[in-house]
Amino acid sequence: MNIVLNRTFDVRQGDPLNIGIRVVISPNEMYAPRAHAYTFRQWCKNGMTTEDKLPCFSKSMAKGGGDNFRKWVDSTVIEAQAAINKEHGRLVRLDAVKTDEHTGDVIDSILRRGEIAVAVREDIRKVAIDQPTETLYDVWNILTRVATHSTVLEKHPASLPLLEQVTTHLADHGQLCPTCHRAN
Repeated sequence: MNIVLNRTFDVRQGDPLNIGIRVVISPNEMYAPRAHAYTFRQWCKNGMTTEDKLPCFSKSMAKGGGDNFRKWVDSTVIEAQAAINKEHGRLVRLDAVKTDEHTGDVIDSILRRGEIAVAVREDIRKVAIDQPTETLYDVWNILTRVATHSTVLEKHPASLPLLEQVTTHLADHGQLCPTCHRAN
C-alpha cells in the first residue's frame, strides 16, 4: 500500500519530487509488516525513485495487540519524514557530482555491481545516449526512468527490485572515484 504525503521538494528548479510511505504487509503473515519512505514523481517523465527502509513491526510488538501496531505506524510516519529530509540532501549532493565524459563508465560499474540483467543494462545505455548526463543526478534519473517505463523489465522482472536497490545505493553513496570514475 502506498501512502502519498502532501509534501514535495525540488532537487533542481522545476523538478518537484513527491514523497510517500510504502507499507508492505504479508497476506499470509510470513513476514512482519514493514515500511519504506520513498520519493517519486507523479508526472510521466519518471516514476518511483528511491526507498529508505524503516523498522519492521516485530512479533514481540504484536503481543501488545492493536495498540502496539498503532504506535509502530505513528513512529514509522515520523521516521519516514526524517528519512525524506535525508533523501533530499542526498539527491542534491548527486547533482553536484559531475560525471563529465565518464558517464558510460559510471553506469557500467553501477549496473555490474547491482547484478542487473544484460538486456536491462543495454536498455539503460540506450536511454543514457538520448539524455543529458552531466551529473550523478542525471544518471540516477536515467536509472529510475528505466525502472518505471522499460518494457524490457517485463522479460526480466527480477531486475526491477535490483534496479531500485541500485538507485537507492547511488543516492546513499553518491561519489565517484577520481581514478577509475566508478560510483562508490
